[in-house]
Amino acid sequence: MKIRFVIALVVIVTSLSASSLKAEYFNGERLVDRTQVAIVFSRILFHTHQLPEGLSWRDVSYKDVPAVYARPVGTVTSLGIIPAFEDKFNGRGFVTRYELGRWVRRLLRRVRVAGPPLNSNLTPVDIPISHRDRDPAIEAVWRKIMAPRSREYKGKHYVSRFELAHICAGLARHFCLRPHLNVKLHLEDIPKDHWARADVEYACSTGILNTRGVGHIAIYEEQKAYKSEHIGRVRRRRGTVHGTFKEEFQPEDDLETVPTSQP
Repeated sequence: MKIRFVIALVVIVTSLSASSLKAEYFNGERLVDRTQVAIVFSRILFHTHQLPEGLSWRDVSYKDVPAVYARPVGTVTSLGIIPAFEDKFNGRGFVTRYELGRWVRRLLRRVRVAGPPLNSNLTPVDIPISHRDRDPAIEAVWRKIMAPRSREYKGKHYVSRFELAHICAGLARHFCLRPHLNVKLHLEDIPKDHWARADVEYACSTGILNTRGVGHIAIYEEQKAYKSEHIGRVRRRRGTVHGTFKEEFQPEDDLETVPTSQP
């Protein structure tokens, strides 16, 4: 009797452990901080081959940035995409939609690519004409990178991980980043009919976003293997992504203008 009880207990514990290892949790309602945005943007710069040779990110150090995040934070601050505060980065600070729209525009100026046609029918109605972030916000919406909520931008609201997944998917499509990771997500906290599930899967498969929990380890390891395998090709093809980038970038004045100053 005791032997049967022990065997049954072992089977139950093993099944629970296996199911917990397969489970992945995205925690989409959690708010995004500045460090998470820096990591995502640095991955986009890597996959679009826009990391300059000899980038002096190692010379950038902040008192409040752990060593594990020094490279992505130093990269985006050295390129002027995300600002810092003297000797501090404030990596745990939450990010508003106004701030992220501003940084998205700087990233678009850094990685120059035509992208899909603009959609001026999505202009938000809640941004004052004189607001400093009106132009970046409307450009991000017109380029289908940041989505308005019932025609409202809600720029003072903090960005959640669900929204970040939508933005990452929009940036991946804009920069023509194709899925290259064989990622099969078993997200326990995102229903199959959730509005952001497709964006989460697409962003993770391109390697610019990870899930939270046990499952993100496998994605990270596969991403490292991909980077090491293709590092030579990345260096040879710097300035192109899957043959979709132009050999020479257009100057900023020649980019498709976004007349967001109009009401």
